[in-house]
Parts: sequence; C-alpha cells; structure tokens
Amino acid sequence: MKIKYYCLAAIALGAGSSLFAQSSQHVNVNAVVPVLMNLTVDTNEVSMIFAQSDYKADGTADKQVVNATTFKVSSNSRWRLYVSSNTQTFSFNPSSGGQNPGKSCGDLSLSPNDTNNYFSVTTGNKDIGNGMPGGFDDAGHSIPVNYKLHTTLAGDPPGTYVLTLTFTLMPG
Repeated sequence: MKIKYYCLAAIALGAGSSLFAQSSQHVNVNAVVPVLMNLTVDTNEVSMIFAQSDYKADGTADKQVVNATTFKVSSNSRWRLYVSSNTQTFSFNPSSGGQNPGKSCGDLSLSPNDTNNYFSVTTGNKDIGNGMPGGFDDAGHSIPVNYKLHTTLAGDPPGTYVLTLTFTLMPG
C-alpha cells in the first residue's frame, strides 16, 4: 500500500508543478531614426527694379533688398545651409536689342541673418547658416537673407537679368 501512496503523491506533485511553470521570451524593439531635415522659404522670387535715382554720378548702382527671403530649418541633427549660383552669369533678355553683357553672378551679394556682411555669390557652396537640432520656431532656425546687386550704366544694357540660386540644407 505504501507504494501506491508514493506513486499517487508523485503524480500529484508532477501535475501541480506544471500549473506553476512559466516560459519567458524577450523582444528587442529597434527604431531607426534617419537624419531628418526640412528647408522652407517664404518666397522663391526676389525682384530688383533699378531707377535712374539709384545710380551715382559715376554710373554705378547697388540695389539692396532687405530680408527678401526667409529660410526656415527643421532638423534632428546639426545642420548647415549653403548657397550657390547655378551658372557663372545671369541670363539676359534685352529690352532694346542690346548685347548680352555676360553679367557675372559675383555682381550679386548676399547677407544672412540681418548682418551687413555681404559676400559675392559664386558657383561654389557658401555657408550662410548653421545650427543645432530643432524645429522651425527654435532660435536660430529662421534665416532672413538680404540681396544686393551691383550694376553699371556702361556695362549693363537695358533688359531683364535672371540668376538662379540653390540653397542646400545638409547635416553639419
């Protein structure tokens, strides 16, 4: 009889321990956040209309448009904003049959962030702003740009001059 009692107890213990058994698995959650950057501009057109009163006695003029464009940056990494001209010269559409003067892109100067430090535009990238991660409304993420164009009566015949600039936002 004792044998039956031990068998029954062993069966009862075996059945009871399966009620308390557990199994665990771990799950790793991986998230990949790439470099995220967004650049906006309030306008894609800057107009400069020269008048006779803009010219000095020596026949030169510098027309300035203050805060003509404002760029806003949103980025999750450090960033840099660059500008370059797409061509060495302005395109030219004469208004009275004049010859294309080959007006240099360097006749256009820019000044970012309400400074008076202008630099001439080139076809190479020029750094005009940089900052830390953050959104459009964070300090330093809004870059107003001033434009100044140099012209001469003797060198720039009447017509429309167009230069396309490329502003590029990059991690930095």
